[in-house]
Amino acid sequence: MSFEIFENIDYENINNIFELISKGYTEINDIRINYQKNYHNFNDNLNFLLELEILSVSKNKSVINQNNNKVFKDILFNSLLTHDLFSQKIKEYFQNYSLDTNGDLSFEPELKYNFITSDIRNFLISTSLIKNIENKYIIIDQKLTDKFQKKIVSPLDLENILFRKKEFGLEAEKIVYEKEVERIKHINPNLEVKHVSLIDVSLGYDIESYNEKEQKIYIEVKAISNSSFRFYLSSNEFLVSKKLRENYYLYLLPKDLSNNRKFNYDKLEIISNIEKNVFKNKDWEVESDNFVIHKKK
Repeated sequence: MSFEIFENIDYENINNIFELISKGYTEINDIRINYQKNYHNFNDNLNFLLELEILSVSKNKSVINQNNNKVFKDILFNSLLTHDLFSQKIKEYFQNYSLDTNGDLSFEPELKYNFITSDIRNFLISTSLIKNIENKYIIIDQKLTDKFQKKIVSPLDLENILFRKKEFGLEAEKIVYEKEVERIKHINPNLEVKHVSLIDVSLGYDIESYNEKEQKIYIEVKAISNSSFRFYLSSNEFLVSKKLRENYYLYLLPKDLSNNRKFNYDKLEIISNIEKNVFKNKDWEVESDNFVIHKKK
């Protein structure tokens, strides 16, 4: 579990979406069009509000689940505090802060950690919860940060977080499996697509299918954001991909919580031969320590 759940999330962005809906824009396409006049990363920020259950979507229309008379920042932080996944990551980040000689709660991260936590750091700066002064990060609203630091996440809460994350990944696999079954029917109805990760998670891929020449291919499904397409490749997946080469496929499926199925299959990106098309491709950036991979901006 990483700080990337805050990737591309900015206070002005999510506040703009909230304000547009408050003004009567309910159709997702209308909200998107008006939002994109001045802001970026619509899907990421909409997904963020949906995940926090500040908003909900039904039949392509969005509604606010909270008391619309409250200040948005209050709604936001109340939702973050009650959502275990987000509150746990914010608490973890704030545990780095301590009282300095000026009487401020501050933190001077090492370069690598500052990079790893850049998503949550930028989000908290955008909310005016922390500020940056000469590479030192200082807490502005100590009362609010105290609430996160006092938030208790029990082992059962953490187990539920991991379970929901696993279920989300499984939903992505199911969609790809269903689409592969449909596709293979038109190639050869006698060929069988297998969702093998339901039986053995150690294989290094999720689905066995076939290409247009009826040759077997091995598919690893990754649920990703619409913007950076960031994903994690395990050492086992990496080794299996090197062994299978052009027969190993990555199916990168963008998250879209405004969709009933929670994903946008129309924007699926398929990559074969990872060594050539990712590791030796200048359009992708690989953090070699742990194979976190994303498109260059």
